[in-house]
Amino acid sequence: MSDTEPQPKPEGGSEHINIKVTDSGGQETHFKIKMATKLTKLMTAYADRQGAAANSVRFLYDGRRLTGNETPQELDMEDGDTIECHIEQVAGWLVDRLCERLWSHYIAFRSAFCSSIRRHQTLLSFSSMQSVYVAFVASSD
Repeated sequence: MSDTEPQPKPEGGSEHINIKVTDSGGQETHFKIKMATKLTKLMTAYADRQGAAANSVRFLYDGRRLTGNETPQELDMEDGDTIECHIEQVAGWLVDRLCERLWSHYIAFRSAFCSSIRRHQTLLSFSSMQSVYVAFVASSD
């Protein structure tokens, strides 16, 4: 066999491929794994690198959600293929709603407090401001 002929690929899954994992922000993380290695290993390593819980990360390959029990060989993956990663947002809408509500309370309180200060031309102590705020919040709900 001459040196210019391509070597046959070994059977049994010892061939390595490079897989790229991209997040929703476009950041790429590269992994080199064996064709017969379950993708759970890659998924766990990615979650660890990102500081995310493994059960809060979702992976897609060719638009199909991966369970982790698949291997690159079973999915007919090729060197350089990309897996998309999405980190699950738990109660993201709730946090947004709370922030909106707090902001609206702050704006309304600031307006009422400033007009009160202008009316009375007096400075209140911090505990007095807290009392005014508590009364304001109770009356606005």
